Amino acid sequence: MAKANATQVKEELTKSPEEVRDETLIKMGDDAEAILNQETFITIINSLVEQSFSQFVNTKPEATDERERIYNQYRGLTDIMGTLNQRVQVRNQMIERDNNEEE
Repeated sequence: MAKANATQVKEELTKSPEEVRDETLIKMGDDAEAILNQETFITIINSLVEQSFSQFVNTKPEATDERERIYNQYRGLTDIMGTLNQRVQVRNQMIERDNNEEE
């Protein structure tokens, strides 16, 4: 087992910075996709977005600070989803690029 670990370490040390970066980005995309495929996570995010919207439209016209806070909460949620989706897209583009290079 120690020999396999030593071999793995040697392989890691011989990788170029680009290979390490690519592997990291692909792993981040895999992790993001796993999160996006969790039904509970999506249900919670959707519930929070709906709650934010409902709170926003039900604020009094003079409650600008409260609306701004709610809007920022909504933007935070959409930024999380956008980041996760972007990581999946980057991973997919990298895999497609690698597949095209192999052909």
